[in-house]
Amino acid sequence: MNNEQTLNEVAMQLLKAHFLGEYRGELAELKNEIGELKISIESLIQNGTAIMGPGESPVETAVILERFNICANTLATYRNKGLFPFSRIGKKYLYKISEVDKALESKRRSR
Repeated sequence: MNNEQTLNEVAMQLLKAHFLGEYRGELAELKNEIGELKISIESLIQNGTAIMGPGESPVETAVILERFNICANTLATYRNKGLFPFSRIGKKYLYKISEVDKALESKRRSR
């Protein structure tokens, strides 16, 4: 084996290692996205009947913010405290207007 062949083999090994490293990163990202989807699906299964029940369609965050004139941080705080049911699909949260209205009205009365 001559020096040129050895250099070519080393270069090929380095290229393979480089591409495998990139591929591993993409796989890790894909694994995280699949994990997020799994959480979203589990949330839909657990909360689906409350959110997607008959008679009322779920709405996104922007609708709730405008309708109830609250800021996004307030809505996130209430959501995290469990004041009303919601579903999460990816990065979107879905709410039932009647549930949010009921929770906010109850909060106002308790002041």
